[in-house]
Amino acid sequence: MLDLVRLSPRLIFPPGGVDLYRQIALLTEMREGTEVLAVGCGKAVPLEYWVNEFGVHASGVEADARLVASVVERARRRSLADRLQVQCSSSDALPYRDGIFDVAIGEVGMTADADPAAAIRELVRVTRPGGSVVLVQLVW
Repeated sequence: MLDLVRLSPRLIFPPGGVDLYRQIALLTEMREGTEVLAVGCGKAVPLEYWVNEFGVHASGVEADARLVASVVERARRRSLADRLQVQCSSSDALPYRDGIFDVAIGEVGMTADADPAAAIRELVRVTRPGGSVVLVQLVW
């Protein structure tokens, strides 16, 4: 399923759809100014949704450089580049300082290129004390 989402020419939500990602936003109390990170973000459809619907500042990490380039270009075209950034990186060595995100989300593809335990440690490391770490349909 993950490959079908990534390969689709259309921008579609990952498994779980908009209802899952709305629920994540509500449970983690996303609002204007919340700093959100999604690891294994793919085409960053949920990140764009949170930017538009909740006013968050969204960051993403994806190992596939082609997907990163397409997200960066889409964010620029839609005038979202100031609130939506995506970087190419491995999930087990995130390019961020400790404790800077309010919400860190491990997407389905998070462990495709990394050790699951190391990737989860990284999510925790970059999340502020009292923040939320969310794992979406993570299968080991």
